Amino acid sequence: MNKNNTIWVILIVIIILVLAYLGYKYYVINFEQKNVTENLPQKIITVVDPLNASYAIENYTYKLINGKAEKEIAPGSIEKIKVSIFGALNFGDLNNDKVTDAVAILVYTTGGSGVFYYVAVAIKDVENNTTIGTNTILLGDRIAFLNDSINTDEKITVNYVDRKKDEPFSTQPSVGVSRYFFISGNALIEDSGK
Repeated sequence: MNKNNTIWVILIVIIILVLAYLGYKYYVINFEQKNVTENLPQKIITVVDPLNASYAIENYTYKLINGKAEKEIAPGSIEKIKVSIFGALNFGDLNNDKVTDAVAILVYTTGGSGVFYYVAVAIKDVENNTTIGTNTILLGDRIAFLNDSINTDEKITVNYVDRKKDEPFSTQPSVGVSRYFFISGNALIEDSGK
C-alpha cells in the first residue's frame, strides 16, 4: 500500500470514529432528556377557558362550547333556551391563587321577549388543569352595559344601565347601576356591603 492510500484509510477511519462518537452522544443526550422529562410532574398550567366552561343558570348547568349553548325548552320543541357569552371577557386573579381567572357576562334567552343578563366567573383549576364555571347571578332583563372590570382588590365591578322599578320594558334603560361581586371558594357572591 502506498503512502497516499494509507493516509486516506486513516482519514476515513477517523471520520467514521468521529461520526460514531457524535451519533452515540446524540443518542445518549436524547435518551437522558426523555427520561428526565418523563419523570417530571405533568402539571401544565394553561390559560383559563371561559368559552368552554359550564355555568349554572336557573337550576340547570349549561356547558358552553365556543361561548354558546342551547337546550330544548321541552322535548321535541322547536323553541330553545340559548346561552352565550356577551361582549368582552375581563381577566384577573379573582381568588388570590396567582392564576388568571375570567369574568363573563352571559346572555340567557328562552324564546320570549326577555333577554336576561347574568354575571359569572371562570376559575382556573390548576390542580386538574381545567376551567370551573361558577354559579351565575342575574343582573337584569334587557339592560344596557357600560363596562365591567376587575379591581386589584379581587373584586368584580359590573356597571350597566337599567330602568326605574316602575318603568315598562319598552322604556330605554336610563338608570346607572354598579354592582360588586367576589369569589369565595368556587362560588360567585354579591358584595351587598358596598
